[in-house]
Amino acid sequence: MIFRQGSFAEALYIVIKGAVRLQRDTQLGPYVLGTLDRGDLFGERSLLEPAERTLDAVAETRVELVTLDLAQLRRVAESQPSFEMALLWTLWKGLSLKLRASNEKLAEFFTSDDRRKNVEEPASEEPPRRSGFRIDMAAKRDLFDEQRLTPMEINFLASLSLEESYDPHDPIFREGEPGEAMYVVLDGSVLISKFIPGGGDEGLAFLSRGEYFGEMAVMDHLPRSASAHAHTSGAVVLAIPRSVAEGILDVKKASSTRLLRLLTAMGSRRRRESDDKLVGWFLLSAGHDV
Repeated sequence: MIFRQGSFAEALYIVIKGAVRLQRDTQLGPYVLGTLDRGDLFGERSLLEPAERTLDAVAETRVELVTLDLAQLRRVAESQPSFEMALLWTLWKGLSLKLRASNEKLAEFFTSDDRRKNVEEPASEEPPRRSGFRIDMAAKRDLFDEQRLTPMEINFLASLSLEESYDPHDPIFREGEPGEAMYVVLDGSVLISKFIPGGGDEGLAFLSRGEYFGEMAVMDHLPRSASAHAHTSGAVVLAIPRSVAEGILDVKKASSTRLLRLLTAMGSRRRRESDDKLVGWFLLSAGHDV
């Protein structure tokens, strides 16, 4: 056992050799959330949002690990912006891979469920956008100011983001599409969902003002792992094109550490919520895993 659920986190780990199993204790026994091997990092949530561990890390084989002291990492990050930027990028990439794996595990979970229905995947279509729609620059600046970004970040994002308006249930993007932009909710709400073969759309998250989405496909250059639709009240979002996002999050320039910190913390929260959802479904299915 490397660490236990409920223990206080003091270190970040990197697998050098062997395999590590991440699991959650439940009333029906342990539920495996993922397996890590060489080069994988774990325990990152504690660096982003200090808290007790929410899972167990168990050595599946003989393992060799690099252990990084959290207090020392924080001190170096505070004094060296370039190191903090590189560290956040590393954390974000690890979280992105784990969140994608959780989404795939979700699809497998429901595909194997006897309750599945005969539902076909909706046909892909160009998302409808309200044409001629404009947002006052001050309203855009206010949104980014609420996130406590720097003046440079606020000016850059407010000037180069594109406003889009969607009616209730309109698609913003669909799973499997390339990521040409990331988004932030300005008004209304957005539903993030995943299509489950034979089961239809499964809601993953509801997002409101100030929350980003679609950033994974932009930052890791992989297809969308989920779909986004305007919720029942419709949604107004700001689209941040890939070229803009890559420019402001360029690790070589350490240009927008605050924004990357925000996105990384958001990724950590979504990973935790995804784990909670998977464990909940495991319990509801009386312990029948994929």
